[in-house]
Amino acid sequence: KNIFEADTTRNFFFTDVFLTDANQMFAGDTTIYKRGVKQRRAKGQTRPGKDAFQGRKITKADGILQTKFRLPTEAEWEFACRAGEGSVNAWGDDAGKAGEFAWFGGDASSHYNVPGKKKPNALGFHDMHGNVLEWTLDQYVPNRKEYFGKDKVVNPWVKATKPYPHVTKGGHWQHSLAEVSAAARHQSTPMWKISDPQRPRSQWYHTNTPWLGLRIVRPEKIPTVEEMYHYWNSGVEEDE
Repeated sequence: KNIFEADTTRNFFFTDVFLTDANQMFAGDTTIYKRGVKQRRAKGQTRPGKDAFQGRKITKADGILQTKFRLPTEAEWEFACRAGEGSVNAWGDDAGKAGEFAWFGGDASSHYNVPGKKKPNALGFHDMHGNVLEWTLDQYVPNRKEYFGKDKVVNPWVKATKPYPHVTKGGHWQHSLAEVSAAARHQSTPMWKISDPQRPRSQWYHTNTPWLGLRIVRPEKIPTVEEMYHYWNSGVEEDE
C-alpha cells in the first residue's frame, strides 16, 4: 500500500488562502507551526486590485527580502490540511458537512470561487479541500512507501528530476468528494499548457488550468543558499 508515516519536524509559515496570481501575492494571515501548536501573526492590510480578492499581503516588513519563499512539500501541505492531526478531512467523519468546508462537484460551466468563503480547518486554513488544485514541490511517484523504502520518513520530499509529473493536492471545484480529500494526489501533465500562444512556449504559462493555484511556505529558519537552490530548481532546468 502507498501508506507511510511522514514526520514533519520543521516550523514554517503557510498562507491561509490559495493564490491564483502570484504577481498579486495576496495571501491571508500566516500560521507558524510549533509541533502542532499554532500562533497567528497578523500582517499589514492592503488594498487589492479590481480583480484581486481581499486579503493580507506579505510585505517587506515581514522580511520578504531576507526570507526565502517556496512551494510546500507534499508532506507539509498534507500536514496543514489535516491540521497536524490524523483526521482525513476538515469535516471529520460526517461527509454531509463537506459542503461547509469545500467547493467540489461543480459542472463544466462553473468556475473557482473567491477563497475564504467556506469554513476553515482546525488551523484556520481555508479551501484546503476543493476550489483549486495546489502545487507542491514533490515529483509524483505512484508509491511513496516503495520510493523511500521505509515506513516512516522525517520531512519527506520526492525531489523532482523532470518537469512532469509533479504532485498537486486538494482537488478542485469540479472534482468528487474523494478527489478533494487530504490524501488524494493528482499528477501534473504537459497538457495543462497545450494552448500556450507564446513562441517559444513558456515553461510557466499554464493556459489550460483555471483550476490550478498555489500556496507559499516561509520556513521559520532561513534556509542556506544551497538548500534554496535545490528547492527552486528541482525538475525545472529543462521543459519537455
